[in-house]
Amino acid sequence: MTLLSRQRRQTGIGLVEIMVALVVSSLLIGGLIQIFSSNKQAYVLQDEMSRLQENGRFAFHFLMKDLRMAGYFGCRNNVPVQNNLDTSSSDYDFSYDFAGSPLVAYNADDSGGWSPALPASIQALEPLPGNDIVLIRSADASSVSLTPPYQSGDASKASIHLEKGHGLSKGDIAVVSDCSQATVVQITGEGGGGTSAAVTNNTGNSASPGNATSSLGHNYGQGAIISKIQSNVFYVANNVAGVPSLFRKKLTAGENAEELVAGVDQLSFRYGIDSNEDRQLDSYTEAPTTSQLNRIMAVRTSMLLRGERQNIVDGEQGFVLDGDVINRDDGRLRYVMSSTATVRNRAP
Repeated sequence: MTLLSRQRRQTGIGLVEIMVALVVSSLLIGGLIQIFSSNKQAYVLQDEMSRLQENGRFAFHFLMKDLRMAGYFGCRNNVPVQNNLDTSSSDYDFSYDFAGSPLVAYNADDSGGWSPALPASIQALEPLPGNDIVLIRSADASSVSLTPPYQSGDASKASIHLEKGHGLSKGDIAVVSDCSQATVVQITGEGGGGTSAAVTNNTGNSASPGNATSSLGHNYGQGAIISKIQSNVFYVANNVAGVPSLFRKKLTAGENAEELVAGVDQLSFRYGIDSNEDRQLDSYTEAPTTSQLNRIMAVRTSMLLRGERQNIVDGEQGFVLDGDVINRDDGRLRYVMSSTATVRNRAP
């Protein structure tokens, strides 16, 4: 046998070498797949958590803003409120009771209802049982000043004189205030000319529920302002996709409910009470009594948010929300957020 033939038989890779190469390659590929899978899982978890935190911040932005403004009628102090709205109108309901408590708490009970019982207009929103509901009455932070002659007319026909560009229109509910008195009226028309304008707050049926009287009950002058006022209710209900979501409904504005944030699994409120009227918070309660509603100094809001993706986490998860243990096992990532708002008009 020649040297050349021996070299040709020795050329190439043997079966053993191929098997070793396949095993090594499989180990390397398996390791790469494992690294990729782990990185993808970590990315999904991080992305889902970021979405939950972003949704929570967005929800708390609206909630905290409205809670802080509860009972604000143009001044940072509590003033007597005269409500001129016509209580005899068939369209008048609890949402127009601006002389009442600035906050109304509806605490979810174990039977699937609320205490106190929900009014028909809130029940019609189909809130999900097990979630607290809060009604907030307040004026807009934006306002316009009254201008001379400030007010004119009598008990049935009257005008409020104010700056142009006021943004008020027929049907709006507004509050006039000068930090010593506040009067709630419904705007029934607009007028005025030159550098000033006027809105009317007449009696009659030109707006609903209308005004029982046009008399403001107070001599408003320089320094008086007028602002829109509303009752907003925050609650959890299913959206069109069947996902529990946080909604806000402006009851006195005639607008549709706004979906603020999707994926709110649980909503809870705790109310800080000044029990001895020394303008200091003494204790928290989940179900304030009627007398305590006017002594609420702060509201602690807790929310359990859930992610969109399923099969993100394994097994049952347990969460503590205001002392209550909540268990979920649907594989969705969840996150608890809490924040406390001080009611400005109650703060020392």
